[in-house]
Amino acid sequence: MLITCPQCSARLQLETNKLLARPFSIKCPKCQALVPVTPPEIHTGELSATGAATTLPPAPLGVTRPSLDENKLPKIPAELPSSPGALETNLIKALSSLLSSSLTQATASSNIEQTRQRRMLLCLGSDEEISKVRSTLQGHEYELIVANSSEQAIELLQLSNQVDIVLLDPAFEEDHQGSQAILRFINSLNPAHRRRLFLVMISPTYKTLDTQTAFINNVNLLINSAEITMLPLTLKKGIREFNLLYRSFNEASGLHPF
Repeated sequence: MLITCPQCSARLQLETNKLLARPFSIKCPKCQALVPVTPPEIHTGELSATGAATTLPPAPLGVTRPSLDENKLPKIPAELPSSPGALETNLIKALSSLLSSSLTQATASSNIEQTRQRRMLLCLGSDEEISKVRSTLQGHEYELIVANSSEQAIELLQLSNQVDIVLLDPAFEEDHQGSQAILRFINSLNPAHRRRLFLVMISPTYKTLDTQTAFINNVNLLINSAEITMLPLTLKKGIREFNLLYRSFNEASGLHPF
């Protein structure tokens, strides 16, 4: 490419393939004046969004270059929030609605679990204790099953869907160590089965809701037999804490609360 210095009329030869793709200036080697250079492609091209010149190559002979159809171009939504604050408000409303829906569903599920009938296996040391439990739990959502022997109790416990709660007296079948046999069987259950079984020990030597002693004895709840009238409330509290303990596990496994 040949250019002329406007100051001293010196003629300068530039290599076209080394030129920039945009207008620029060089110093004249003779008079040091700035000489503007416009690449030949820019004369006929169009500036792109970055300011660089772009030129469409000529279409092949016999081919008509397609034109842009505005109807097929992506459309910008007509209604956009007028300000960032409006967008933030809309997002907050959407999140609030989603959270409210989730809480409603969770509450409904929780209410169903609290009111469903649970099967309770009674392994108690005397008929008097059985009568007290029956009287105390009358009108509550429990189906009571009385075990006459440790063998019968273990047979029922082998079926995971037959028993939800075990109410066990250490004096049950004391001559044959029946309570110990039941405890050994429960402790041998696989974790999935054991997590769906709520074990309550009842005895005059225990303190109601003594969590430390319950943990040592590997049971879920302790209740003093002298406070048998508190059994419905004690069970409700214990089961609520039991569900909180396994809440994340149940949600990850797709299981309902106990």
